[in-house]
This record gives sequence, C-alpha cells and structure tokens, in this order.
Amino acid sequence: MQQHPMRLSKNEIADMIQIEKFLAGANVCHLGMSDKGQPYVVPLNYGYSDGQFYLHCAAAGRKLDILRENNLVCVEVTVDAHVISEGSPCSWSTAYTSVIGFGRAFLIEDAVEKEAALNKLMHSYTGSSQHEFNAQSMNRVTVIRIEIDDIRAKQNT
Repeated sequence: MQQHPMRLSKNEIADMIQIEKFLAGANVCHLGMSDKGQPYVVPLNYGYSDGQFYLHCAAAGRKLDILRENNLVCVEVTVDAHVISEGSPCSWSTAYTSVIGFGRAFLIEDAVEKEAALNKLMHSYTGSSQHEFNAQSMNRVTVIRIEIDDIRAKQNT
C-alpha cells in the first residue's frame, strides 16, 4: 500500500500494525464518494481485513447508485476524539487518532464471497468469524469491498 507524506509528519503513524490496531478499536467509518462532482459522505459499520474494508447496506439507494458510476472512494475512521480546552479558545486543540484510506469500492455479487465478507464484518463486532446468514437476509443485503491503495493515520495526544 502506498502512503503519501503528511503536512504534520510528527503526527503521522506509518506502522501498518498500529493502523490496523486503531481500525480494530473503532465501530464506524465515513465513506466519502463523488456524485457527479458533489461530495457525498455516509457513516457505516465496517469490517477490516487484509487491507480491505467491508461494508453492508440495503440493496438499493444513493450510495450504490454513486458507486456504480464512480467507485473511487475515501474511508475515514476516527478513534477517541475529544477537545482539549486549555487556555484561551484560540489555543484549544483536539486529541484524536484518525485513519484515512483511499481506494476503489466493489459490490460483491458472488454468494460465497458475500458470506465470507459478512463474516469479516461481523468479526469486528463479535470476535467470531463464523456466523450463519439465512438466504432471505443474504438476498436483501449488499456487501461492498473496498480495496485500499493508500492508507495513513494521524494522532494528536
């Protein structure tokens, strides 16, 4: 995976093991897309495994319409953010850890791959990688795999 330099390199975390640890400690990602030049961002639950994010959603909607037209995406995850209110308001800061990844989104059509992806997503919340999904639920859900090309993390403590 490619990592571009950051403006404040002292806050950058380049270690993939640490980045994956951050991703394992959060519950929600923000998926950024471009809808014919208009930004569109939605919060989603996610799973992360082997350099890929896994998301699920309904079988229809704006997000899917956008991804079918343009699958370039940005994924952002924030972990433990809070304001540090010391001194005058202009000297306040925010303590945070954030991870940003850029890549391409793919809709998973294959039933076996879809079930494996849902198990990766569920593993993030349950610690178990084996769940049973009934056929009706599998038909109603769309699973998105995001292949990350560039990922970076920042931390201000």
